[in-house]
Amino acid sequence: MPIYDISGNELVQAGDNGITTKRNNAALVEEFLTVARSYLGKTSITYSDGNTVFYTGSSTNGIDCSTYVGLCLMGYAFEDTPYYTGQYHSVDSWVENPAHNWAVNPLRYKGSRYIDGHNPDEKVRLACQIARWMIERGQSVPFANGFRDVEPGDIVWWGRKTSGGEWYRPDWYLHINHIGIVLSKESAPDAYTEDGVTYTWDKDKYPYKHQIIEVTALTPPPCVMRYWLERGQEDPTKVDVNNANTVVAICRPDLGALRAELT
Repeated sequence: MPIYDISGNELVQAGDNGITTKRNNAALVEEFLTVARSYLGKTSITYSDGNTVFYTGSSTNGIDCSTYVGLCLMGYAFEDTPYYTGQYHSVDSWVENPAHNWAVNPLRYKGSRYIDGHNPDEKVRLACQIARWMIERGQSVPFANGFRDVEPGDIVWWGRKTSGGEWYRPDWYLHINHIGIVLSKESAPDAYTEDGVTYTWDKDKYPYKHQIIEVTALTPPPCVMRYWLERGQEDPTKVDVNNANTVVAICRPDLGALRAELT
């Protein structure tokens, strides 16, 4: 399915062989985002790269960006997780939350974190593995057209470079280093402020503003609504942070169509 930018140029991007035009039911999207918002402001969890409930069966308050998104996809609000209940268990015993019929468990699957696909028998828990898993399931959303097709509930991945111009994750799938969730979508403002500087918002290129919710190591508490998808639009050459210039994939989880009780 060809994808075009605003000038009519055909684009090639990750997942072109499996672009989705599916629109999730708004009530189910809100269920998913309610789960995502439940982690906001929780100071009892701290950022920890890899030392999370998806890696250890013992007590930990560590969470990282991929564990956060994985828990949301599985339908686990903060109050349902071992971080709150204290009921820790092995990674093999995780199941999706039966309270949500859209919930899915990436840990049931295996996939490689690497560009060349070697070591394909790892559990799907890293950001780059979740991306590969969703793209191969045909869940990619067009994003090189100014994020016009991106909706709340979509999953976003970034692949940034170092200040020296090298990939931060040179060997990982799509060079992915971070993952987050689109929380909201609204018409673009006239301007925005970044690091104390005010810039004009390019509404022709980016007609919407998408708020991101994510887990980050930048400051406690780890789950924040710090940035938006179009961040960094004023300087397309700035690729050493997670911003509009370093988005490498966006996918739409299958949250389902109308359920009987919602009709």
